[in-house]
Amino acid sequence: MGRKAGGWPFARFDIGPAGLRVRLPFPWFAARSAAKETITSVSVGRTIGGAYCLRFEDSARHLADVHVHLRLTRQARVIDELRRSGYAVLDRKSGAELERLPKPRRWL
Repeated sequence: MGRKAGGWPFARFDIGPAGLRVRLPFPWFAARSAAKETITSVSVGRTIGGAYCLRFEDSARHLADVHVHLRLTRQARVIDELRRSGYAVLDRKSGAELERLPKPRRWL
């Protein structure tokens, strides 16, 4: 399917040029996938803890209620892989396409 973006014990998020797949861990062990043709955009927003969350818009509504919370150490790599695979990655607040993740704010 593609490159793995998350692993055990968390959900697994596979990114590929053919589509996206999210596999949930215990207790459901469910998998959801969507073909690349159905995915219109991937929106990226910041959570309270400073990490980023991905949400998907697809015409078939397979991933409509799926949210992927990215680990702090792999956020930029996941966004880069989505862009390399040809997905439209948008900022959730402004709606503009993301070139790269913004630098985190430092509170002094």
